Amino acid sequence: MNNRVELRSYVRYQLTQLGAVNGAHAFEQLCFELARQRHVPNLLPATGPVQSGGDQGRDFESYRTFLASGPLARSSFAARAAQDLLVGACTLERNNLPAKIKRDLTSMFSSGEKPSQVLYFCQADLPVAQRHKLQAHCRETYDAALEIYDGQAIADQLADADTFWIASQYLSIPANMFPTEEQDEDYLKLRIRWLDGTAEPEDYADFLDVKRGVRSASHGETVRHDLERWIAVMRGFETRLPEGRLRQKARYEITVAELRGRGDLDPARSLVDAFFGVLPGLEARAVDLLDAAVLSVYCWGAILHKQTTLDMGQVATWGDQVSALVEAAEGATNRKGERCTLLEARAMLAGLTAIEEGPEAAVRNVLAAWGEVLTLVKNTQHYPIAHIADLVDQFAPLVADQPAFQSLRDQIEELIDSRTGQHAVAKRSYRRALAQFEAGNRLAAIDELQKAKLGWFSGDEMEKSVMAMLLLAECYAALHLHVAARYYAAGAAYIAVNADDEDVRALTPLAAFLLADSFFGVGEGMSFLRAFGAALQLHQLLTPHAEGPVQTEIEEGLVKSAILVHVMRRLAPDIADEVDRILDEWPMPREDFEAHVAVAGAKDSAWALDDIPDLEARVAESFGTSPFADLGETRSTRWSALGIEWEVTSSADSGARAAALSLAAILQVLQVELANAELLIIPSTATLYVTLGDVKRPQVREARGERLGWEVMMPRVTSGDDDRQTEAIMIVAQVLGGLSAMSEQQFTAAFEGAFKRGLSYRANSVRPARELMVFAQEQLGDTPSRLQKLKARTVAGDLTPIEPAELAWPTTPGPGYSKAKADEVLGNRYRLPFEMAGPSLQRMLGDARIRGLLLEVRAQGYRDWQILGALLSMVMQFQAQATLEGPHDIEGLSEAFRQRSRRGELPDDPEIDLASVTPETLRDVLFASTASVLQTWGLRINRQAVDPKGVRRLLDVRYRQADDDIPHKDILA
Repeated sequence: MNNRVELRSYVRYQLTQLGAVNGAHAFEQLCFELARQRHVPNLLPATGPVQSGGDQGRDFESYRTFLASGPLARSSFAARAAQDLLVGACTLERNNLPAKIKRDLTSMFSSGEKPSQVLYFCQADLPVAQRHKLQAHCRETYDAALEIYDGQAIADQLADADTFWIASQYLSIPANMFPTEEQDEDYLKLRIRWLDGTAEPEDYADFLDVKRGVRSASHGETVRHDLERWIAVMRGFETRLPEGRLRQKARYEITVAELRGRGDLDPARSLVDAFFGVLPGLEARAVDLLDAAVLSVYCWGAILHKQTTLDMGQVATWGDQVSALVEAAEGATNRKGERCTLLEARAMLAGLTAIEEGPEAAVRNVLAAWGEVLTLVKNTQHYPIAHIADLVDQFAPLVADQPAFQSLRDQIEELIDSRTGQHAVAKRSYRRALAQFEAGNRLAAIDELQKAKLGWFSGDEMEKSVMAMLLLAECYAALHLHVAARYYAAGAAYIAVNADDEDVRALTPLAAFLLADSFFGVGEGMSFLRAFGAALQLHQLLTPHAEGPVQTEIEEGLVKSAILVHVMRRLAPDIADEVDRILDEWPMPREDFEAHVAVAGAKDSAWALDDIPDLEARVAESFGTSPFADLGETRSTRWSALGIEWEVTSSADSGARAAALSLAAILQVLQVELANAELLIIPSTATLYVTLGDVKRPQVREARGERLGWEVMMPRVTSGDDDRQTEAIMIVAQVLGGLSAMSEQQFTAAFEGAFKRGLSYRANSVRPARELMVFAQEQLGDTPSRLQKLKARTVAGDLTPIEPAELAWPTTPGPGYSKAKADEVLGNRYRLPFEMAGPSLQRMLGDARIRGLLLEVRAQGYRDWQILGALLSMVMQFQAQATLEGPHDIEGLSEAFRQRSRRGELPDDPEIDLASVTPETLRDVLFASTASVLQTWGLRINRQAVDPKGVRRLLDVRYRQADDDIPHKDILA
């Protein structure tokens, strides 16, 4: 139908056909449902045949609810319920209709309780004047009100969205004839697939789709006409699937839809019996038991509202059954979230105690139970509060005047206000994060997302919190910080996998794809293939029809996989069998994927290189790491940030690897938080060698000998929720402090600034970092142990990690630098060497061999003042040693050097042996002199093993040592 006018005409036509096919019973049912839907809900059908007189002329009548003066007076049901007796009648007769109505009125008022109002439905049209006469007759004769709805009026009401299902059911009008109204785009997609298409429900993903459709039609008036068809689709789960949780969920959804959407529980009576019949034999989760408790209360309410023929004793039995299951579940769990849900179930069931103990006892029990729920929820940050408020509102009219309820209500509102305020901040932060991310401002996006993650970290907004964590993973990955990306992707996946909320659980595939991508980012190629295959399986199980981000991840992942497999087969043919074994587990036809591999190796592809060294160079250039990082007995993860080339190394043992990655994750997160802090990092390399030991706290020390870097021993065993995050941050602080040229006091002040900005919560996720790294490894099955037995390998070429621009080492002038001060210092550096050792310097500069060495040094970028400083240092060192007789210690030599540095050169000072000036000694002294320049700017070296090139670069770039100079005489002219 194009519009409601056309639909109304068609409904009117179908009404006329009822008389032609003897449709009196259908018309009676139609009028009964229309009266309940549009007029009063508390109606009962008459017991006698419609045309036999056994119903005393009454086809249906209201029952007294006694709610108007009770505690439920403000409920939606009580607000519409008729408090005086109302009766209804209907007829298909067309001839002499006013006489028929008068005869029926006589029957209604001749026996039984006198009604105060009559609803009369007739298929034939009745002129307005005749209707008014009949209404006056009823009022004057029986002192009662009469409302008459003729065929036109009935058709008009049945053409509305909330009542069209009645026309569809009793007039055989197809549901899809209802005119299309402006509807939610997502709902329209669901409707096209499930109601207008030929899809049949099969799996969990389908259930989520159909559940959304059922609930939309149950609660939304504009799509209420679709409800019957949605229920029919949902029944497909109940009939086609094996017994289990999904079938139970279908029963629950159908029952609630029948009751809330159509006001009658009996059409789902067999499903309710089945739900409670199989419940004891199922391994029900806490959320399933809450569903059972809620369904018990729905059944109880349906009895009270005359919406079912269920027996109250049966409902009480079901309530006792669920209570026993809840009690058993409480004793078997120590998880706060589950305990909150189970306490909710107990609170819902408390209302059923009214059946045996009476309403006053039930009120006390309900309030006490919800008080326990709220106490625990207050201490469970991530648990939803809004739905608790909705549940409490349902029984509020019963207990509104109770002081205990008022206190409970106030506490709930206070908690909601608190968390709602956080949610509002989170919403704004997330909106800004999206804008920053799209603009390429990834650090700013991370800053906003960290706020959003925290503000949404509650059950009411857990879906949004997971989305924030997934976008965080994308941001870190874009910065080539793939371990931090794994940290947040694993956290998001952990929440989604364990979520009771189906919408949150539906995010599992997207989280799995981002988790898989983190393996690719660090060069763990085989692990990536295994994780990507597992993500594909989750996608097919949970969201096979999803588009957008999931589809993008699939397409990009297939391209990466194809290139990776092509490269592996060329560079490491001995592992081809293991590659094939992983690919055989993928939930896609092998020939389809091999077609992608063929494209990657085609002649026009950038990867179609015949020469192995050329292919290795391409891998090094494109990946920045070897794709074989997960083979062999050791594991190394490398990245570049803040001017440091980082490497975290451990054995391939799962425990050691998880500990190493947890430290790397915290380190990468902190590097982002410290990106704008002035740490005066000396550019160099930093390797952390991570092992496990029987220690209570992490131990860290600078490595000795050939193993430059830091040795970190992590506790072999961690307990419960002890995330050791603070200790991990302190390890990172110690390492960064060793790489800084600041004093300890300056560095601590800079680091504390990051703490004030929320460093602790920003480095935090849903579970301890090591636990999430173990969780990520578990998604690989037995693949890690198999890879550990394979030969370790790498690729030739410059495997230099890519340093993102946002985390690049700063090149701005360092703290304390000024050109004026630099010029002053340079003047002293040209003057003092000749004042302190003029004769010796003239001898050295006059020697042709030495001048040749110095010219080479100058060609390397050293300035004349640096050369003079190095020569002065050599002279003073030589002359200080000459003052000592016999063996001498370091302390004695240091004292002699200090004495020499306090005066100028004397005529009797020994002449330096010019042969001692060699390229090696000159190099060492130049570095020592460079280090002494640090003191000029208030800087220092904080580690034992220092890269001289890094120190020189710091001074050359941040303190303009390579650029600044003053006019002076050429010392080598």
